[in-house]
Amino acid sequence: GQNNTLSVTLQANVEFFTSDNAVVTITGLLCGGSSCSECNGDLSLDYTLPTAGVDVYHTPTYRSDGSLELAVIQDIAYNETVVFSFCLVNPLLGQFSPSMTISGSGVDFLPAAVVPAPLSGSPLSVLGFDSAHIIQSNPAQETANSLTARLALYASVASGYRIQFSNLTGISSASGNRPVTGGGYFAPLGYWNASTQIFTVFVERDMP
Repeated sequence: GQNNTLSVTLQANVEFFTSDNAVVTITGLLCGGSSCSECNGDLSLDYTLPTAGVDVYHTPTYRSDGSLELAVIQDIAYNETVVFSFCLVNPLLGQFSPSMTISGSGVDFLPAAVVPAPLSGSPLSVLGFDSAHIIQSNPAQETANSLTARLALYASVASGYRIQFSNLTGISSASGNRPVTGGGYFAPLGYWNASTQIFTVFVERDMP
């Protein structure tokens, strides 16, 4: 449900002319299978290249099927790099980054797949667990017990984030650091808080 600024870089080996009524369409901008909400009801395009400003090169129309139509309102030269950003509201539930394509009309422009940024920068990937399981090593009372968590994430978790396991009732260990192993993604020590019954692990490397 958070605002999410999406940055787009376009470079085409064709020229775009307003006289051709050229339109660039990006499909797949979806939140849970339908179009996302616009931040504050505003879908302005904020350009940084080649000229800075709002709605400089395109007029946007965002459709209910998740497609963004960009009507060219200023000629764009061959191989010109155009960079702009806009804001959509993430869905309330986690999701994988949707597949996106780009195509054009009014110009000889072959459809192509949109190349997403890697890991946590992948557009409209939203944090959440596709699946989460925990198993224990020992059910006996008052004995050491190792907990193993298996997590499948919708979106990459970036370095610096924390993952918390809550409601771990009945544990007699005092508060303090506890060793963690996790393929190099986590700090070697997590923190167990006995009063809140929460165990926290700290992400040290982007998790795919």
